[in-house]
Amino acid sequence: MKKNKKWLIVLVVFVILCFIIWKKDRMQKVVILDGVLMNQFLKTEVTEQIEADMLAALGGDSKKEEVYLDAAMSIDLEAQDPDTVTNLGKITTYVFGKELDFMIVEPEIAEHYANLNGLADLQEVLSEELTEELTERDLLYESESGIECGIHLEETTFVKKYGIEIDDPVFCMVNNSEKKEKVEQIISWIVSR
Repeated sequence: MKKNKKWLIVLVVFVILCFIIWKKDRMQKVVILDGVLMNQFLKTEVTEQIEADMLAALGGDSKKEEVYLDAAMSIDLEAQDPDTVTNLGKITTYVFGKELDFMIVEPEIAEHYANLNGLADLQEVLSEELTEELTERDLLYESESGIECGIHLEETTFVKKYGIEIDDPVFCMVNNSEKKEKVEQIISWIVSR
């Protein structure tokens, strides 16, 4: 009888642990927007604040959803060091695997991905109203190939508030993003501040 009680207790504990693990997996937040900030390492608190502010701008539920911003990548196109090669491979995989929605980068990195057709032409995907506002404020970034694939962030409060110090930061929408409407909302939020 004692032996049966022990097995019963072990079984109950096992079932409870399985339920807790299952419940925890079900409670993971859904990432509603994925982005990367290259060549500037931010403190975790700053990155988390950007993510929280973007989520709020999207009207997301912070208990169930999140915005993810990777602010720990560096790319030096001139040096082509091992980290750059690895990170270029990662970003290219994310871009063409539809795992990335936006990038905040220096112009030369925007050019690199524009040349690979990795960035959206904002004239084609943004609303007419937002495109006009960006044009009037001279915020559209035009690549060497003539595609308006980003917005200049240098003079925005976004850059100042979060301490982004990369040279002439450009916010780009990834061409293969399946969340272009959300990225447009973030662009609108950035320029309306």
